[in-house]
Amino acid sequence: MKRMRFIPAVVGLVMALIVGVQPAWAYFTDTHWADGGLKIAIPTVTTDIQEWFGAGKKHVKIENKKESEAPVHIRAKVYAPAELNVTASGTKWSGPDADGWYDFADPVAPGAKTEELTVVIDLGKLPVKSDSEAEGYVNGDNFNVIVIYEATPLLNAEGGN
Repeated sequence: MKRMRFIPAVVGLVMALIVGVQPAWAYFTDTHWADGGLKIAIPTVTTDIQEWFGAGKKHVKIENKKESEAPVHIRAKVYAPAELNVTASGTKWSGPDADGWYDFADPVAPGAKTEELTVVIDLGKLPVKSDSEAEGYVNGDNFNVIVIYEATPLLNAEGGN
């Protein structure tokens, strides 16, 4: 008796699958080609960061390479351990903004560099290890101060601006 109820249920399921497969198959295999298009030309830019460290300062310049096809807008951000007192400044550099970015004021032409961004690292603010303390820094400990940057190509409007 139980088999008699099972057979109509299986037949109903098979019918539902047969009816539902065709629209699904059509959906996943349908293609349409369109003619026309719009070409977007984004200039190629190649940049490089130059950094050197000395006397508690990290010096940074960012170059827009000669092979670049457009001037670029440059901005940089400094990452350092929270315990360090780090400040950055430089001629034609403004910031930091609300997100911590420093912006270079002028567009950097191909073959040119930014003015120097000087990152001052105040080591006097570090907590010092003592025999009773488990955490802190001592002379010779390693830490990283990382400077990242973004370069965005600038395009001229019709008026040359």
